Amino acid sequence: MKKVNVAIIGTKFMGKAHSNAWSQAPKFFNIGLTPVLKVACGQDVTATGDFARNWGWEESVSDWKKVVE
Repeated sequence: MKKVNVAIIGTKFMGKAHSNAWSQAPKFFNIGLTPVLKVACGQDVTATGDFARNWGWEESVSDWKKVVE
């Protein structure tokens, strides 16, 4: 199955909701893709790292410009 890299900007309530949604999407929808939780971005470096580890993101950054690049 093909993979698609996903990035998220924001780690509070909606960041958690979207992290869960991306993780669960293949169980609910036949999308033909496996989402890869690639990078999470948030303002607080420590909190974003904790968020990324907890929700299964591969990387964490605090500069949204790096995510967009």
